[in-house]
Amino acid sequence: MPIFVCADSIPTGEQWHARILDELAGAQRVIFVASAAAVTSTFCAFELGFAVARGLPLRIIALDDTPIPPFVQHLQAASVPRLSRRRPWLSPAEALLDALWGALE
Repeated sequence: MPIFVCADSIPTGEQWHARILDELAGAQRVIFVASAAAVTSTFCAFELGFAVARGLPLRIIALDDTPIPPFVQHLQAASVPRLSRRRPWLSPAEALLDALWGALE
């Protein structure tokens, strides 16, 4: 399954907004990585709202303890800080990887 990440998947000079819409339209699932920056981003809110409106399977991974947007709070989110507290032997990177693997299942 190919993974699309805006910052890494869109070449310089390409019309990024159209590309994101195309990718979302053909997505099998969307993983929203929530953080203080992502939750306040207009573009992230648009992409997340588009995914919800299209009924795409959505997985949320919280990088920090910032509350996720209200319109998706009915979905259980994987929390990297919670995973780190529950499994203190994991590094933050390992906790994130664990959350990502869970989101891909």
